[in-house]
Amino acid sequence: MIAASSPTCGRTWAALRPDNRALWVGVAVLVAALLYLSTFQTHINGSDHPFTTDVGEIQNALPRWGIIHHSSYPLYSALGSLFVTLLRPLGVAPAAGASLVSLVWGLITVGLLVVFAMELGVAGPWAALGALGVAVSLSVWMDSSLAELHTMTTALTMATLLFALRFGRSGTRGDLLWLTFFFSQGVFHQRSIVLIAPAVLLLVLPHLLTPFRLGWRMLLAVVGVALLAPLTYLYLPLRVWTGADWVFGSPGTWDGFWTLFFDNRASRVVELDADWGVRLRTARDILSADLWLPLLIVGLAGLWLVPGKTAAERLRLALALTSVWAFNLLLTLLIWEDRVSDGQLAAKLPVLLVAGVGLALLIDWL
Repeated sequence: MIAASSPTCGRTWAALRPDNRALWVGVAVLVAALLYLSTFQTHINGSDHPFTTDVGEIQNALPRWGIIHHSSYPLYSALGSLFVTLLRPLGVAPAAGASLVSLVWGLITVGLLVVFAMELGVAGPWAALGALGVAVSLSVWMDSSLAELHTMTTALTMATLLFALRFGRSGTRGDLLWLTFFFSQGVFHQRSIVLIAPAVLLLVLPHLLTPFRLGWRMLLAVVGVALLAPLTYLYLPLRVWTGADWVFGSPGTWDGFWTLFFDNRASRVVELDADWGVRLRTARDILSADLWLPLLIVGLAGLWLVPGKTAAERLRLALALTSVWAFNLLLTLLIWEDRVSDGQLAAKLPVLLVAGVGLALLIDWL
């Protein structure tokens, strides 16, 4: 009887092995999905909380294939509108569908966090636990439950970091093209993603010159993939010309189009004259609302436990991950509108992402 059951037991234990990425990604995503599905907004938004600043606009725009506020986020708008439209025949109301767009991107973020931590060498259970720590943080949970674009930003951020890490190790054409795709799409989706450029540079440093050694055809492919990102802005005039009835700005004119394309929100929300003591207390308060502050600090410190073959590699990886939260924390401090704003709540999200990775690294080290 024992012998007969051994193959089954063996397969079960093999499936539960710590390096089974599909399993641990699935576990983390399933748990997060159950949590998010219990709270996602199904009705028309009426709140004026900073988390919901743009929710009403997005609930109106996505079902109409409309154009939202600067810088219009064309990729998010087009994919979100398609998703909401496909859900309508299934009986999902537009307001609920718009929230589900965020939920799906939130789950993608959770999955990518698990993959990224395991790529660093963390065992699957601890990678899943670190990702779930991020998933249940206030901001990520809220953004995954409301019609907002921030979970798409976090997904593109993690995808960029993942393929930067992979290309830095492999130097392969495939990893380079995926890195180019996600980083370029990320920057044209949300300009602040450019703040992870120092991290990307450090992660790819071992193969920094490899693209030039792969030949001119590969360089042309990289340029071509990168150009796909700005081309998404053609969606704006296309929707105007095809009769969109929810349009922000004037993207049907050249002046209006370039205004949205080159929009720099920093000029409206960055304030250098405000009291820095107030800024620091505000940043502390909104971060501690996400995760217990000692836990957040421990997670960020845990980034320095990243494994590597040499001390130089460990230092390079730790500096890369630290730069992700450091530059975004600085942006959080620079944004000031005499109140807690949606800009601050979005700017701090990368701090939470890498804190979750750091917690996974710490638990794995212990």
